[in-house]
Amino acid sequence: MICPNAQPGNREVALKVLSSRKVELLLGYFVCCIQRLSELESSDTLTGADENSTEVVPDFEKYILELQPAERGMQSKIVEADLVLWTAGTKPPLPQLEPSDVPFAIPLNARGQAETDETTSCQGSPPDICPWFQNLGEMMTLGRNDAAISPSFIDGLTLEGSVGHTARKIAYLIRLPTDEHRLKVGISWLTKSAIDSVSSLQSTLYKVVSGS
Repeated sequence: MICPNAQPGNREVALKVLSSRKVELLLGYFVCCIQRLSELESSDTLTGADENSTEVVPDFEKYILELQPAERGMQSKIVEADLVLWTAGTKPPLPQLEPSDVPFAIPLNARGQAETDETTSCQGSPPDICPWFQNLGEMMTLGRNDAAISPSFIDGLTLEGSVGHTARKIAYLIRLPTDEHRLKVGISWLTKSAIDSVSSLQSTLYKVVSGS
């Protein structure tokens, strides 16, 4: 499952967008090893090459990722990649204390991560990080002109696509602290939109002229 902590509507929209963009998802795995392909040329296990074979090595660097299943009944995978990007996750893992019989100062879940509430405070700690919290919903960016919004005050409603993108920008402007800040951000968005429009027009004209 992607985005396990997200609203169901946003999760469904994100899955639909990823599918439309031909993004392959390998869920239920964790990366246990990353190596350069050039370092594994002589490995029969990963390359499947004979010792006497002469395989041409590409000029660009590739990587080999070894994926181990996080659930039973799944097989490990070897994936070849041109680029590897890491994400920070949603909760910070904590190292095991030594000795192991010493209890943690804060509560942990089964994965060794800090248990937090809706204000991102540790469970059982005073709310000194956020004095109050009101859940207004969830917004998710899914591309340059694509987004998803699930407001908390209307159950089952999810705005997506260009409508969600516009609604997200309006909500963002409303939540800014000052009018001066809103004006600066609004001008920045208008400038960027104008530049993108000119660039798109130039690209279209170039294709038309080249095709004629």
